[in-house]
Amino acid sequence: MHGTGQSIVKELGPGSRVFQEALDGLAQQYDATAREPGVAVRFAFWQRTAGAAGRDLFLRHTYLATLTRLIAYLHLQPGRAPTEADLGGVLRGDYFADHLGLPYFVEEDCFVWPYPGPADAEGLVQARRLLHILQEIAPHSLTPDALLALAIAVAGTEGSEPAPPSREILEADSYRKALVPRSGFGNALADAIQSKKIALAHEGLPPTDILLHILDTVAGMDTDPLAVAVARTVCLLALGDLLDVPRGDVTIPVFLADAQRPPQAINAPPNGEPAYALEVGIQPAITVYVPRSLALDPTGLDYLLPFMKGKYARAVLRAKNDTMLGRAWYSFHNFLVTGVTSRKPVALTEPEAAVMVETQQALVELTRRGQDSFWYTVLRNALRGVGLGASWGQT
Repeated sequence: MHGTGQSIVKELGPGSRVFQEALDGLAQQYDATAREPGVAVRFAFWQRTAGAAGRDLFLRHTYLATLTRLIAYLHLQPGRAPTEADLGGVLRGDYFADHLGLPYFVEEDCFVWPYPGPADAEGLVQARRLLHILQEIAPHSLTPDALLALAIAVAGTEGSEPAPPSREILEADSYRKALVPRSGFGNALADAIQSKKIALAHEGLPPTDILLHILDTVAGMDTDPLAVAVARTVCLLALGDLLDVPRGDVTIPVFLADAQRPPQAINAPPNGEPAYALEVGIQPAITVYVPRSLALDPTGLDYLLPFMKGKYARAVLRAKNDTMLGRAWYSFHNFLVTGVTSRKPVALTEPEAAVMVETQQALVELTRRGQDSFWYTVLRNALRGVGLGASWGQT
């Protein structure tokens, strides 16, 4: 196979046998699981945020999101055949966080539904077939431009086609921040990354410094879940071998957030603490609040949320009596207010903790209703968008 954008579209895009077989498999999985709350809530959220409707388009978007994750894996682990456990981790995101230093690269978004739960085995079989096709394509041909061409072909709507980069992005010098509030499939972000890579290398900066500088000065957000999934992989491909340098965990800064209608700053109940309000849940939606200091602290937010949706949510949901329930909430409160340590980068005041306890109660109730921990992902992305706008002078 040849690896140009055109040939990738030919091999994997609409009209290809691979595409049709994958869509048929996804259709069978979706029809068998559509009434499960975790699947239904993702479909409803996708309809609301992508401004789209219809099962068939949702399946196309799921197919494309799956391809982006497999392409990212092949870029970072060339020649390595994943085990079944590793492949599941690639599709759900755990593998990138645990083995590649990329936490939050793949999150519990709208498109993970084929891989956990009853559809897990069949979903992995389908994904393995796609991985084999991608492995036959020359690795150097899996470029940002090729992925963009495939994304435009598969997405099926003109509105998904990325806008051309603005003059401001193209002319940005190597130290200027480039925030793209409607990043689409990430072409403007890729151009900004490439421009900075060349300029900073010419200045003699070492690769690790170039990588960290780019991730600190290039970021995007979009309201379309598919656009975010594609743009993150486009950015990863644009970074290229910079990700091979010695480094700690890094975040690809593309977030599912609305730059035009961000969460509102208010004085939150129960004590009037300055906070941001945002809606979570489907039918009915509910409002939750996050203290302003935490919402604008990406390190603290990214540290707390996994504990909230993991250990502390499980303790509440597993409580068998009022005593156990009281202990679970007491433990969560203490976790929030315990002082900063070498491992714990954030500590809330008592008023801030009171706000977060109420938010956790609402999120746990959504989990109890079957809408699972998906909403922690929604909350994180929306607030990271707020933090970007505030720190870069965009809001």
